[in-house]
Amino acid sequence: MDSKRIRYFCFFVVIFVHITVLNLFYVNEKGITFFWQQAIELNTIVTHLLAAGLSLLVYACAEQVVAYHRKGQVAIRQPVLILCSISMALSIGFLLMN
Repeated sequence: MDSKRIRYFCFFVVIFVHITVLNLFYVNEKGITFFWQQAIELNTIVTHLLAAGLSLLVYACAEQVVAYHRKGQVAIRQPVLILCSISMALSIGFLLMN
């Protein structure tokens, strides 16, 4: 396997484990509450896999754009960076809504 595939696989695994661990328990002033039953449901696992896959897709696209920019094939200007920042803030806001 080449280094790019290994890097993508490691990225996917780290994001998947990160999401799963964060969704596994809840901490409040009364202590830690574990969500074992919800964590092993098929719907939860599929959701975590989709989120990790989407994160990998965004990472791969960003990596390609940076590679094209370094080669001089594409220019990244200020409005593009502002648009990316706004879209990232909106996507985080969307994910945080219940």
